Amino acid sequence: MTNIESFVSKCRIFTDATSLMDSAAQKIFLEDISKLNKNKIIIHNEVLVSLQEVIAQDSNKASQAKMALELIKEVEQQKKGERARGGKGKHLQDVLIFIFKEYGSKRKLCLITKDDGLAEKIMHLKDSNSAFQKNILILTIGKKGTLERYPNRKVTEKAINSKLLSEPFPKPGRLPFTRARIISNEENKRLEITIMPRTGSLIYLERENKGIRLGKEIASEKEGIIYETERENLVCKIFKNESRTSLKRSKLQLMTSRIFHERGICWPTSMVYNSYLEFVGFAMPKAKGVEIHKIIQQENSFTGNSLKWKRKDLIDISIDLMQKIKILHDEYNVFIGNISLGDILVTENRKTYLVDTDSYQVGNFPTSNRENINFLAPEILDENLDEILRTRNHERYTIAALLFMILMPGQTPYARQDEAFARHSIKNKEFPYPYKKDRGVRMPPGLPRYMWSHLHSLIREAFYQTFKNKTVKRLDAKDWVDLLGKYKWVIDNGSHSNEIFPTSFFEIDK
Repeated sequence: MTNIESFVSKCRIFTDATSLMDSAAQKIFLEDISKLNKNKIIIHNEVLVSLQEVIAQDSNKASQAKMALELIKEVEQQKKGERARGGKGKHLQDVLIFIFKEYGSKRKLCLITKDDGLAEKIMHLKDSNSAFQKNILILTIGKKGTLERYPNRKVTEKAINSKLLSEPFPKPGRLPFTRARIISNEENKRLEITIMPRTGSLIYLERENKGIRLGKEIASEKEGIIYETERENLVCKIFKNESRTSLKRSKLQLMTSRIFHERGICWPTSMVYNSYLEFVGFAMPKAKGVEIHKIIQQENSFTGNSLKWKRKDLIDISIDLMQKIKILHDEYNVFIGNISLGDILVTENRKTYLVDTDSYQVGNFPTSNRENINFLAPEILDENLDEILRTRNHERYTIAALLFMILMPGQTPYARQDEAFARHSIKNKEFPYPYKKDRGVRMPPGLPRYMWSHLHSLIREAFYQTFKNKTVKRLDAKDWVDLLGKYKWVIDNGSHSNEIFPTSFFEIDK
């Protein structure tokens, strides 16, 4: 109690309706506070409005509200309290939050309340800024009728030791995850939390004994918000309410059980908890570059581009990507599933970063990234993707589609923008581009034809086998690395064009 007395003696004290309705309020507001603080208790006009609403709407508490109004009169008559007005908000809770937010960083403020909702919001305000931490105190009236610090369920050293520091360290080395055949049958429940971390909030990582602060917001996604942290190369994804589930937590516990130091693969490195040690997200390495779709989706992305990229640059990007995917497949048994071009970043030196990796398929947890039919193998096009695990052959189709869209900027394998037509073309393998005796069907006119003709014949064959051949002959990532290396070599020796958008045919296999 001593530290409370020291703080209260120098601060401005506010109260709300709930504390004035307590059975011990008479003693607290007429005796105890005046012994601790010579300042008058501040009673906002909205307190009276709230009490009158209780009288009108809640017969069980009407008598307590009437006694609280009488107490306010007595406090004012004894000159131990003063009225206040102003602030923003339609209700008392909003007004008090505004006052504490506006002035809490500049002067010492105390709130006496028995409203858990209001107290938690002020506690969250304290967590968001170190100045608020020093200047704001929340008190409640305990069961014995005395002033007590509001129950602080935030992290303690004991809690860190029992929950965070007890977590086993990740297994070292490139250890593969178990490849499952049946998806997890764990019930998927939404996880409720006390407070949602935001910029300035303290978060806690597994196996660490102190918190770190969230920095500015980098991006807002469907599932969550990405924040910088006070550590330069570490970012944090905080899940939105609907995406914070028990299944996601279990999946991340599995993902963070491995040491994963692969450059450019932004793998979850630690579970993240709020100041109440509730699961809220995960930490990962910070990515660099711009989203690849901003570069490859159309011709005018390249015109006037200061990078002055050529076809060899696209090949370098493709090789870098395939090398990363080879590691995921061969070393870890991890499958990407549906690729989003917004989740692949490219730097000026043609290095790639993979983000949104928590959506990848790991163990018996299926991929959860957004459906894009351009990356779906024909055999799973009509499947419920939440109920199946991807196979190696499904992935081979996906990476071939990705490479096609990089090497043929602005094009998809089946050249259909309408989803219904694209779905039909994929299921029936109506690949429009020619190869040897097959002259193609409904091939896009102009530029796509020229680009296709200039691809190395081994590249064209691999695409044709993937998107046309009924017997399904698809390549692994390591095979693509070899083919792309050969393609780069023939450009270097001058037998193939280095232009991304050639203006005439090269040759077509006969």
